[in-house]
Parts: sequence; structure tokens; C-alpha cells
Amino acid sequence: MQNQNVKKSSIPFVGRADEIRRIMERTTSMKESGVGGVILISGEPGIGKSALVREAIERITAQHPELIVHRAGCHEQYDLGHPYLVFNDLFSGIFTEQGELVNDDLAVAVLKETAGDWLAVVPVVGNLIGAVAKSARAYSKMTSQVGGGETDARQDVIRGFEQVLRRLAVDAPRLIFLDDLHWADAASVTALGYLARKITDAPVFFIGTYRPADAKRSNPALINLLRELRRYKLLEDMELGGLEEEAVRELLASASDIENSERSVERLTRHSGGNPLFALELGRMGKVLDATELPSSVEAVFERRIERLEEGLQRALSYASVEGDEFLSIVLARLLEENEPELEERLAVLEEMHGLVVETGEEQLPGRRETCRYRFTHGLFQQRLYSQLRRSRRRMLHRAVAETLEELHPSEEDRNAVAHKLIHHWSQAGESDRAWEYAWPEILRLRDLALVEDVLAMCSLGARLLEHVEAGEDDLRRFDLLLMSASCHLGLEHRDAGLADLERARGMLEGVEEPARNAQLLLVDAQAALEENEEVALAQRALEIARGLKDPDLLLMAMEARLNSSLSFPDELFQEFRDLLENPDLKPARKLNCLLTVVA
Repeated sequence: MQNQNVKKSSIPFVGRADEIRRIMERTTSMKESGVGGVILISGEPGIGKSALVREAIERITAQHPELIVHRAGCHEQYDLGHPYLVFNDLFSGIFTEQGELVNDDLAVAVLKETAGDWLAVVPVVGNLIGAVAKSARAYSKMTSQVGGGETDARQDVIRGFEQVLRRLAVDAPRLIFLDDLHWADAASVTALGYLARKITDAPVFFIGTYRPADAKRSNPALINLLRELRRYKLLEDMELGGLEEEAVRELLASASDIENSERSVERLTRHSGGNPLFALELGRMGKVLDATELPSSVEAVFERRIERLEEGLQRALSYASVEGDEFLSIVLARLLEENEPELEERLAVLEEMHGLVVETGEEQLPGRRETCRYRFTHGLFQQRLYSQLRRSRRRMLHRAVAETLEELHPSEEDRNAVAHKLIHHWSQAGESDRAWEYAWPEILRLRDLALVEDVLAMCSLGARLLEHVEAGEDDLRRFDLLLMSASCHLGLEHRDAGLADLERARGMLEGVEEPARNAQLLLVDAQAALEENEEVALAQRALEIARGLKDPDLLLMAMEARLNSSLSFPDELFQEFRDLLENPDLKPARKLNCLLTVVA
């Protein structure tokens, strides 16, 4: 199994000698002692976090060629409700290559030994090893755990990650590079926290990067994890500040398209704060450096860079910004109505001559079709370009992106894999109805995986979508959403919020003949009950309704609630529950989750 390619930054690497030394000392210690650890590097955009890790990895692997490096990244916008994206990316990179399983004896051995629930959230790998083997393994786990200890679906998935990494580390020490963790989904953050605590006795070392401001604004799960790891001294923090003037001078000297005097270096260092990206951007503005004042806003720098491009390249970048921080060449080609190979040649110009985008790899589409994936070199480029598009044009382009993604992913299963993207683009296109078509199935999928916090986040998104959807007389989508939100709040012990959503849902059902939804309401009432007798009675009423309707999913929920409401229940009820688990119409993840909660 070979090292994954960690592409070097287009920005020359300078300075950071102390940080490089610390990283090399820790990884050398890990290799020699067999003890893992976590280093997280923080700093503002463009400060050189990823560049530092790449440089350290290059030096470490030169000194310790037996060390194996793996990389995974996080991306803005497309993590809505989609769990374990970081580890999906990590294990897909380890076990697959161009849409196929890697031809590697160790990889095959590891998959055979650890195949289990974790494959359900890494579909690229899970689909390739075959549904039959996966189902057999899942059934074996289900039957063996009846009467067993406390566990749940999420823990099984994360333990699967641990087993894989431990098994890989038996062959060779591993360094895992996790980039841009401020965009990580909550499930991935939870998994990282678990691994940081549990895998300290194996030669597996994590190096991650994140932006503190973005994490504080939009990723409370990461902030909580940082506090926990610091409390138990499981984390080495490394906060990057600006480069010193000497390092900025070296940086500018390495760029052939910048001419600077000693005075301009001092001014560049002061106005850029030593940020390598900003220093280079300001330096490339040339004559502006001789003016009495340098621009105080980096946005002005970006605008100047964009103005230098010919109109066609400007248009390509503007359209690419609609897809997000990352974009696919095939989607952009459709938006521009251009030939994809010719577009990729122009994108190469933007990468090699202007440093505005970088090709990050290839992406396998359904039908064994491949396309190139690109990323803006700085998120501020993408944000600035996007903000300059007229609102009507943005909506039109978001609609075109959504339609293109649907065309490229023709089956329901394919579209489920990009549901988070489709939700985002249809909502930004002003098509809330279309976004809801993907949002509600995604909520149910997350529920089946027992990802309560992620379900709650998707419920909040769904509520915003439904604000823009006209409700018909028989439209109970808002009821479904409120009831799901109430159940999640109660499960997370947010009792006041749960009861408030429950009462709002109850009001929507007054005078409506909906036996199935009445049963669902009773189930959440049972969840909210404080007395066991009341909980049992409510769950039993729901179960009787479900039996009459013969809806297997509702019947499974009712049986789960009744079995969990009391330690005392008839033997025939448990047998009925086990018989129901054989129903092929029920999703495997849903059956497994229910079984595990009942057993626990």
C-alpha cells in the first residue's frame, strides 16, 4: 500500500523552522515508540497551515520512508447532514483507485478482516466489495448481539474505523492528514474524538488543520472536541501566526513575477500581517506598492487579480464559484456550454499562470465516467466572485448545477450520494419544493443511522425550505418535520424544545384523519412521558394502530418503543419483533439500529 499523493502548494514554502521541527520530533517519537497522537494546526486563511503539513510530510517521509501517509479533506457547503464525509474521503483514498478496489494484498486483507458497519457510510468502498458479503456480516452482528452489552449504530461505525486503522498500523506506522477540519461534519468530528482517545497505543498519528474563526462560527462540535482533547492532554496545539519580515523577503524573492525593494518588503509584511498568500497577492500588484498607501482590504487584491484575466477566464471562474469552494470540470463545462477537454486546458492556465485554482484529483461518476475536480486556492476568491453575480444569474446557475448533477446521477441511489449538493443548489435556485424532495429522504437516512444531531440540523434546514413552500390542505410535511425535530430534541435531553415542537405538531393534526401520523404522535408522546406506566400505555396504543395499518416501518418503530418502555413485556412481542426484522421491505440500517437500541 503506497503513500497517497499530497500535492504541494503553488505558494513557495519559507520559514516555520520551529513548527517543522516539532512535527518531525512528534512523528519520529510515534514511529519509535509505537504511540500515536494528534497535532492540530490553526490559523487564518492563507497563513500556510496546509503548506506547513505538506512540507513536514515531505521531510518526514524522506527521513522515514517506511511511514505511510494518508490524506482526507473537508469542504464548505457540502457537509449538510451528510455523515462521516472526512472518513469516507480517507478510506476511499486508501482502498480505491479510479473507482476500483486497489490491487493490493494488504488492502484486501484489511477489508476482509474488518468489513462491517463502517462500510455503510463509505459507499464507494462498501459497494465495491459486494452487498452479499456486507449483508452477511451485518446479519451475523445482529444475531450475535441479542442480549449483549450497550452499543449503538454510531459506535459500531466508529469502532469499525478504529479496527481498520489499527490493522493498517500493524503493517506500517500511519500518518493521517486531515485538512480544513473547520468544515468537518459532526459525525466525523465525533469519530476523530473517539480515535484520539482510543488509538493512542498504536502508531497512528493525526495531523489536522482548521480555521478558528470558521470553527467558532459554524462548527460547535469541533470546538467542543478541542476543549475535551486539551482537558485530557491528548492534543498538541500549533497556532500559526504571520511570517517574520525575513521570511516574507524570502517568499517574495522566490516568486519570479514580483520585484520589490527593501522598503516594499517592510510595508508588505506590515500590511499583510505576514500572511503568505496576502503578501504574494499584494506583491503581484506591482506599481501599487509604490503608492502612498497599500490597500487595506484583501478583496481589492482579489479584484485586481481577476481584472487581469481575459473575459472568458473571468466568466469561467464566476460560474465555477456557484458550485462552491470545489467544482467539477464536467459541471462547469455544462454551465459554460463548452467542450470539457478545452475547458480543462483553460483551467490549467488559471492554475499554472495565475494560481487561482488547483486541480485536486479525479472523480468517478456513475457509468464509470471520470472528471477532474478543482478547488479555488483561497475561499475568499470564490466568495468574492460569487457575491458579484447578480441574484437572478446566481439562481439560474444554481438551477443549472442541480439539473446537471441529476443528469450525471440518473438513479435514485446515485442521487442519494449527492443529496447534500442537490439540496443546496435547489434551495439556492429558489426551488424549495425540489430541495425538499431530497431533504426529507436524507433526514430519514440519517435517522436510520442514529445520527440524532445531524437529523436535527437537517430538520432546521428543512424548516427553512418549507417556509418558501405553499402548503396545501392535506400537506402535512410540516407536521412530519416538527415531530422528527421533537423526537430528536427529546433524545438529546432538550426537553423544553422537544415539548414545544411536539405541541405544535399536535395542533396540526387536530381534526385530521391520519391514523399513521396519530401513531407517530403517540410514539413521541411515549418518548416524552415521565412515568413508565404512561410510556407503556402510549407505546401500546401506537403498536395497536400500526398492527392494523400493517405498515412495516411504523410497526418497527412501535415495537421498538414498546420494548424499550419497560423491562417487562410478553415473550411473544419480542418474537414478533424478531420476525419483523426478516421483512425485506425494511432497510438494513433501520433494522440494525432498532435491534441495537432494544438490546441495549
